[in-house]
Amino acid sequence: MTAKKILEMIEGVSPDDTDTLDEIDTHVYVFLKLYDGFKYTISASGCSVTYRHNDWLETYPSTLYHLFDNHLYTRSRDALKAIRPDGATINIAVNHNDTASAWLMLKEITFNARNLPTEELAELHVIIQALEWGCGE
Repeated sequence: MTAKKILEMIEGVSPDDTDTLDEIDTHVYVFLKLYDGFKYTISASGCSVTYRHNDWLETYPSTLYHLFDNHLYTRSRDALKAIRPDGATINIAVNHNDTASAWLMLKEITFNARNLPTEELAELHVIIQALEWGCGE
C-alpha cells in the first residue's frame, strides 16, 4: 500500500468505523516499519493481510489489530507525537463545521489536510504526507 492509498483511506473514513480505523492503523504501522524507502504491496484474502517487499514477506491475521494498542494513530495524540518528523511544527484547528484541519511545516515546506472528521485524522494525514515527501528526497 502506498502513502497515497493510506491518505485516501483517512479522507474517506468515518470516526465511528472502528474496523476501518483499525485497518488504517495497521497500514500506517507497516508503512512506518518500511519507512526506509522499500515499497510494499498488500493483498487481503479472507482472514489475513500479506505485506511484501523485496525478499521479505510477512502475513498477519486480519484480527491482529488488537496487537497494535500502542499504535492507534487514528485515535491517539500520543501515538501521533511519537511519529512526527524531527523538526516539524504542527498546527491543528477545529473548524466551524466540526471538522479539523492540520498544517505541518518541515524544511520550509507546508503540508495540509482540511476538513477531516477528527483532529487525529487531520494530523495523521499531514504526517504521512511529510514522511512520504521525505522518502522521495
